[in-house]
Amino acid sequence: MKTFLYRSFIGIIFGGFLHVLLVCIGIISTNAETINAESFGKNAAGMMICSWFFTVTPLYFEIRKWNLIQQTMLHFLTVCVLFFLVSFTIGWIPVSISIIIKQLLIFLAIYIVSWTLFFLYFKYQTKILNENLKRL
Repeated sequence: MKTFLYRSFIGIIFGGFLHVLLVCIGIISTNAETINAESFGKNAAGMMICSWFFTVTPLYFEIRKWNLIQQTMLHFLTVCVLFFLVSFTIGWIPVSISIIIKQLLIFLAIYIVSWTLFFLYFKYQTKILNENLKRL
């Protein structure tokens, strides 16, 4: 529970920071003099919610009684459903079958690349740790 609360806090703070940073970059690059407060608040909430569940859901991979396929499938389904719920609610993705399919394919591609990179990274870290243990 302590890990869940810590990751929740970090995810929400990171999402808020990332949102403000992106808005500042947008303001500077477009020379905007004002921003829409309702849009700012809605998008900030969306970024914080997404950052929250993207930092909390990797806890699935720490459940030892599940194998990697179960962990990955549950993680993918959770982040996919939550991301699209937030995206549709806030208006990041319009509700259209063709757009939903395209966005789902993009999401899947990004997920596969991210998952593979994390898998290779942790496999490499395991190799290093095992080599260090052999030297002891």
